[in-house]
Amino acid sequence: MDKYKVNGEINSSSVQLVLQDGKMIGIVPIFEALQRAEQEELDLVEVASKKDGIPVCKLMDYGKLKYKGSKQKKISHNNKVKEIRFNFNIAKHDLETKNNKVVSLLEHGKKVKYVIELRGRQMAFMTDAKDKIEDSLLLFEGKAKWDKVKISKGGSFCRMMTILNPI
Repeated sequence: MDKYKVNGEINSSSVQLVLQDGKMIGIVPIFEALQRAEQEELDLVEVASKKDGIPVCKLMDYGKLKYKGSKQKKISHNNKVKEIRFNFNIAKHDLETKNNKVVSLLEHGKKVKYVIELRGRQMAFMTDAKDKIEDSLLLFEGKAKWDKVKISKGGSFCRMMTILNPI
């Protein structure tokens, strides 16, 4: 939020003033704009600066602007894709627990990357693993949409994955 100049930090002789409700006042001297901000108990915030022109300033509560910005940062941080990864040899109950976690994430509107991993000798069971992941995906029908399962191989390692998008 350091990109905004506030009150005395604005170094211009005149500004284009916008009121809190969005109404455009026009070009006014800086001292008049600062006076008006003080009368209305608000801050004068430079929202758009022009190198060779008159900056656009708005009367607003700068504290609220900073608060909204910090909340927006937190919200965008939480929108990452969550990954649920398990091995081919996972026990039935453990798989149920992971699937319950996936359902919980989907209900909260999160995208989930659903991954099954095969290592070494497990690579011989590729068809069984594909059946296992497809059977698990049927549990999420009506709660999520997904594309076909993608397979990526590398040496003695294989991953089968798909992204679940909440409905």
